[in-house]
Amino acid sequence: MRLLLTGSMLCLLSVATTLAQGDPFNGTWKLNLAKSQQTALQAETLIYKVVGGEEDYTADITPSTGPPRKEHYVAKYNDGKWHPVHDVLTGKTTGSVMMVRIDSKSEIRIGRGADDTLGTTMLRVLSADGKGYTSTLIGRDGKITSVLFFDKQ
Repeated sequence: MRLLLTGSMLCLLSVATTLAQGDPFNGTWKLNLAKSQQTALQAETLIYKVVGGEEDYTADITPSTGPPRKEHYVAKYNDGKWHPVHDVLTGKTTGSVMMVRIDSKSEIRIGRGADDTLGTTMLRVLSADGKGYTSTLIGRDGKITSVLFFDKQ
């Protein structure tokens, strides 16, 4: 009985791990400054955990000027709802996001400021080999403000 229970637990853990690893965006990503364009960042590390069509996102951001930031949100794809973004260091809500999953390798994140004004829209596209992705940031005026490249760790 103990062996059966242990075997069942290991099987469930294996399935849960496989499901968590199944999304190609899952994992830790680091900004590659050499491949990025027009960035006002010194460093950025992102952690994605995507399970059941929901993205749990944490970002450690070091801008070229100003203090470091750490942002977090949990947002369901394609639900048409705004999900709060929190500054982990201050505990304040800094805005909200709406997530649109286009396919398994591309998604759009629409940002809104704390004052409910439109913020940055971001198109994320995973590379063919899954080892990197490009994040194109589009400002309120519709112009590209930066193109960031992230390497999977």
